[in-house]
Amino acid sequence: MSTKWLRWLAARLAVCAPPRRRPAGGQDSRDPARMSFALRWRSPWQGWQGVSWLASTLLAPPFFVIGVLLLINAHSDCPYFWPSTMAVIALTNILAIVDVNQRHHRRPFASRLHVGLRYFGVSLLAGGASFLMLVWGTGILQDVIGPLIPAGSATHAPLPLSTAQWTIAAAVAFCVLSFTHACVLHAWLAFEAPTWYRISRGTMPPADASDDPDTADAALQIRRGRGRP
Repeated sequence: MSTKWLRWLAARLAVCAPPRRRPAGGQDSRDPARMSFALRWRSPWQGWQGVSWLASTLLAPPFFVIGVLLLINAHSDCPYFWPSTMAVIALTNILAIVDVNQRHHRRPFASRLHVGLRYFGVSLLAGGASFLMLVWGTGILQDVIGPLIPAGSATHAPLPLSTAQWTIAAAVAFCVLSFTHACVLHAWLAFEAPTWYRISRGTMPPADASDDPDTADAALQIRRGRGRP
């Protein structure tokens, strides 16, 4: 008798018990709000990639300032340095965009922060190396920092070290001014979060995604999880 009663009680408790939830680290394909999401390219992706490159290049302070000064007066002691600097900014942005897209194609990014860090890392290496070669090739830094170095140190060892320090500092400043904004712009202009993720965060009404067959099921699951009919 007691055994039957215990079996009956265990069956009732199993029916009344809430469904077991998976650990926080696990992923449940039936709950889109808890799944790890991946960014996707904003559509049409070619147009947004072009807009991102154009905005990142034109809004770079060195590109903008050099372009305005060249329009005012194109004569300079280093006629090849300034246009080449503008070309370095444009080409580095192209290289960073291509690298980010290839990385996203192989393993999609999970957040815009990862996109920005990848973009800035590539632009820092490529842009910094190109700017260093341009500075050393034209020798323009000698004309700029020459008055700042004491005249009596021309035959001593600290001169090359000081020149290298100035060159590296100029390259770092150039990269920070030219590409910091670019990584943020590209992360927000070229990529977007999945529609169901925006619904779960409350940044997009579910009604706006009703025409999207890829996200209809996800929106329904999210509404059911919140207790909505």
